[in-house]
Amino acid sequence: MTFLKLVLCVLMLCTTLTAAVLIPGKTRVEQAPPTKEYILRYENGQVSLFENGELSQSFEGISFEDLPYVDRQSLKDGIKISSYEEALSLVEDFDG
Repeated sequence: MTFLKLVLCVLMLCTTLTAAVLIPGKTRVEQAPPTKEYILRYENGQVSLFENGELSQSFEGISFEDLPYVDRQSLKDGIKISSYEEALSLVEDFDG
């Protein structure tokens, strides 16, 4: 009889855990919102911002040839950036 009680307890526990995961509004692990990837890159004669691989914005008025060599190389390779605000800050530095 003890073995039967153990099996019933295990079944009840599995049912409870399954219900907690499947029933909306119950305890559930929230997924993080998808992150955006920003890349600032020199392309087609101008500095451009790409968001998740798609052209988001181009910045005119930046004299690429007047930038320091290291900055030109970084822009040619593409600079990975964590936020749109950081991209704008870098563009302001380049435009300076």
